[in-house]
Amino acid sequence: QQVEAAWKEKEEKVTPDLLRKLEQYLLLQVIDRQWRSHLQQLDYLRQGIGLRGYAQKDPLNEYSRESFNLFDEMLDNIRHETVTLLSRVEIAPQDAETIDKMEKEAAPDRTKKPLEHNEFANLKVPRNAPCPCKSGKKYKHCHGAL
Repeated sequence: QQVEAAWKEKEEKVTPDLLRKLEQYLLLQVIDRQWRSHLQQLDYLRQGIGLRGYAQKDPLNEYSRESFNLFDEMLDNIRHETVTLLSRVEIAPQDAETIDKMEKEAAPDRTKKPLEHNEFANLKVPRNAPCPCKSGKKYKHCHGAL
């Protein structure tokens, strides 16, 4: 009940949409980190699994059993780390406004300018040359975009 109350308080401070984006970002970061760690553990397991043959155990069955245990452990670690990070994160309302502004600025504006102007259509501009529209960008990133 205390955790739910704290989470509702966080939702009231910022918009629910922003909170969902934060959850997604943190979850993806945790999954990525845990998956890389899991792959390293599987590699170490694979290197040493041949020694199980000396103990009269089938290395393939041992690898399957231990890799499944490692996968379960990884899932538990993902859950624990995600909940820990989400419970510790704090977003101030002014930070939320800043993040919203940054998202709006980063969104591509398709109405800004067309991909090709008629006055530049007959010019043969190299792709790495400055764009003739004087935008300061290379032609390939401005009007020569594919």
